Amino acid sequence: MNVHSAPKEALAGILGPEAVIDGAAGRWAVEGLTPAAVVCPRSMEEAACVLRWACEENIGVVPQGGGTLIHAGYAPDRDFIVISLGLMNRLVNYQPADMTITLEAGMTLAALQSILAEKGQFLPVDPPCPRQATLGGLIATASSGPSRYGYGTLRDMLLGIRTAMPDGSIVKGGGRVVKNVAGYDTPKLFTGSWGTLGVIGEITFKVRPLPSATATALWGFEHPDQAEPLVAALIDSDLLPAFLELTSASLLQDALPDSLSNAPFILSAGFDGNREAVAWQLEHAGGIVQGKGMAAPVVLRGEAEKGCRAALSESIAVGGAALFCKASLLSSQVTAFCERAGKAARELSLPVAVACHAGSGIVHLRLADGPDNVAIAWLERIGEAAQAAGGNLVVLKGSPAVKRAVPVWGRPTGDRDLMKRVKAKLDPKGILNPGRYVG
Repeated sequence: MNVHSAPKEALAGILGPEAVIDGAAGRWAVEGLTPAAVVCPRSMEEAACVLRWACEENIGVVPQGGGTLIHAGYAPDRDFIVISLGLMNRLVNYQPADMTITLEAGMTLAALQSILAEKGQFLPVDPPCPRQATLGGLIATASSGPSRYGYGTLRDMLLGIRTAMPDGSIVKGGGRVVKNVAGYDTPKLFTGSWGTLGVIGEITFKVRPLPSATATALWGFEHPDQAEPLVAALIDSDLLPAFLELTSASLLQDALPDSLSNAPFILSAGFDGNREAVAWQLEHAGGIVQGKGMAAPVVLRGEAEKGCRAALSESIAVGGAALFCKASLLSSQVTAFCERAGKAARELSLPVAVACHAGSGIVHLRLADGPDNVAIAWLERIGEAAQAAGGNLVVLKGSPAVKRAVPVWGRPTGDRDLMKRVKAKLDPKGILNPGRYVG
């Protein structure tokens, strides 16, 4: 792919030279490919101008927020520029009494939570890298964390959205109040679109009061399938955990108490609410394990618990892995799938760690290293296992050789053709994230 000087000059003429970054390699490279230019719009209108120019010039556009999932998907299949949303990070409107907030998509999750915390509120999502991940990026990639089990995903909290489209128009969907239903499904369309339909510029969320008390119960297990009876019992009980995670202990490192230091796998159940509600849930959880002849949980509170929750969120960070994939399954299939994935990895001498949203049916698998041909053989085996369990396997990070050998977005499903038709309608020239996802 050739690097051109013309895009830099053209974009400098549209937005001013200060909006174009010199030296597009390194931080802005996508799958080893250098963009022809990096531009930083300061408003929705400027972003729309860039897209209109790119559409006229038939050059690709890769939107970037914090870049935490820039590894996902295939490399761009044509010359491209990067639109960085870093300067679009302002608070637009906040109504604490209505528990709604509107902000620009380049704001980080950590910055948003800091604003909300001043009013005793929060956005109940906990994906990894909150100081780096931008809100627009989180929506575009449909990212979530452990708390999706108890609180839902960003899709459930999204009230409104403004998006710059490839033709230079700005589309608005939803609104700034919870009862607004006009265009309500439009924001959902862009959730999980991976930047292939438009550039998200402004977002409205509904938020919640911060819980006055939290606690996390931990159990240790030798093998994942040993946790299945407890996972099933907790799901079927009257408890309302904020999260239910099954994680390789190696991913939690210093966050675990000494009493669990020898357990290869940790089951974590988090409880939020007022002090009485949290105490009742812990007592009820203790009764469940006692009835099954299991040991009482180790309970964390205060700073120790805060550190454990942070470690659980970071256990699904993609960046430090050589290979990172995600299986979506029924929750009842999670532990059995982990056993199969672990067995296949041991037979191939691969160092695999898992981090599962056990209550939601999401399994993240991480390889620190390993030869490509061996990793491909392992992916083929666990991809078949996921499909046999009625699920799918997506590779969020891997070497070029791995991505050429396996279906990165999993086996085609019934909605793939529909997504292609939507892409063709909204981005007929295919300029947005060209080649990365469907279309």
